[in-house]
Amino acid sequence: MSPRAPFRNRSVVLFMLVNESIRRGWSYQTMAEAAGVERNTVTSWCRGDRTPNVFNMELWAKKLGGYLMFVASEEAGDAPSRSS
Repeated sequence: MSPRAPFRNRSVVLFMLVNESIRRGWSYQTMAEAAGVERNTVTSWCRGDRTPNVFNMELWAKKLGGYLMFVASEEAGDAPSRSS
């Protein structure tokens, strides 16, 4: 499966990204800069009006120091199985 394959549940990954960002004291503006979007886009994601694409979530995760990259890879089908 391609690394750009859609997440089965992007809302879960978004929730984790937002929570980690808030834990670090990030504002919506900082989250937006990390994801490569405008602040109002992050606001609409957090309200549930829109869902981010994989590209923006990957950018955001990388700005968090690779946080959630295993989750993102696993959701895309690229990570090794945890049962091995």
